[in-house]
Amino acid sequence: MHSADQVRYEQDALLADQITDALKREIPGVDAEGDPVDKKVVFIGYRQPQLNSLNRRTEMYGWSFFEWDYTREHPAGATHRIAGILEAHNGVHLDDGYSEEMEYKAAALSEDMTVFPAEGSIVEEKDLVVVKLSEITERPAVDWW
Repeated sequence: MHSADQVRYEQDALLADQITDALKREIPGVDAEGDPVDKKVVFIGYRQPQLNSLNRRTEMYGWSFFEWDYTREHPAGATHRIAGILEAHNGVHLDDGYSEEMEYKAAALSEDMTVFPAEGSIVEEKDLVVVKLSEITERPAVDWW
């Protein structure tokens, strides 16, 4: 269990670094100091860790912050946890308090976006920043027991 969660953590940390660097490049005001960005940030989709057969998930271990709470019906579900790991790991303060209307808007915008880290995977609108981590799909079933 510990090994699976260590692998998951290392992958989460790397992805957090990549997203932080991309946000700093593309969105004014994203830095590791001060107040949150003055726009809501919404992450659409999810990212699962790449675990081998020796590193299996359990009920709790091995699950990425970048997938927790995501569902097809709630494609921005992981946003709060992602903002949390970006703040804890990189010190970046993001305003993740989006509304249901903003989630629908972000999901619609993401249809024409590429998947992170490709160019075009981060879009800035008037009141919103959208980061697309995956297409909006059902997550694959995971045999964790």
